[in-house]
Amino acid sequence: MKRRCCSKPSTRPNCSTRAHADSGDEWHPHAEGLAPPEPTRGRLLLIGLTGRNAGGKSSVVRWLETQGFESSSCSDSIRHWLTEQGIEITRDSLIDGGRTLRAEGGPGILAEMLLERIPEGSDHVIDSIRTPAEVAELQTRAGFWLIEVRASEEVRWERLSARGRAGDAETFEQFRAQEEEELEAADDSGQALLETAKQADIVIQNEGSVAELEADMGTLLSAMRSGDL
Repeated sequence: MKRRCCSKPSTRPNCSTRAHADSGDEWHPHAEGLAPPEPTRGRLLLIGLTGRNAGGKSSVVRWLETQGFESSSCSDSIRHWLTEQGIEITRDSLIDGGRTLRAEGGPGILAEMLLERIPEGSDHVIDSIRTPAEVAELQTRAGFWLIEVRASEEVRWERLSARGRAGDAETFEQFRAQEEEELEAADDSGQALLETAKQADIVIQNEGSVAELEADMGTLLSAMRSGDL
């Protein structure tokens, strides 16, 4: 079943599924003021995350790890390759290395390499999915959901400026320029965040605090496990 996501602007995080958006009925985790339930054990899940820089993907990964998920990133395959080549790991080298691997192995190669190392009998979250081909590869595994973590440009720039991560843009203009390079791919070796986001099953609108994001994720995870989505 194909799901379409659509989240309206909000002053706090929210999430919706493709199915709800198509029907014009958004799903909000805390409807009627109800507290989020504790996530329950159910079917095993493989969750993929996509979204623009500083949107909050790492915060989602950290929370899922507290719920027993193992984690990895499509970038892990690039890091391993860079290390083998004796190349320093930087934001630019990760981008260039990803292009090289995709050019040599096809646009879905990073996800293909990850699936070979991810056991099917565990919950797992994969960060940094950047091409539709990677999504297609991951969809071959049962229980896969793609989540886009979304935030406004202003909020993302504020977060990026505050975190001080090595390789991050130092000016707003540089931030925008780096993002533009990641949105659309000129060929199969490039990143394509816009087209990848269109494949998302669920959109998390993350404009608020980490606590609000985690509360929304608790409700969402329970619904995913129980089959309510």
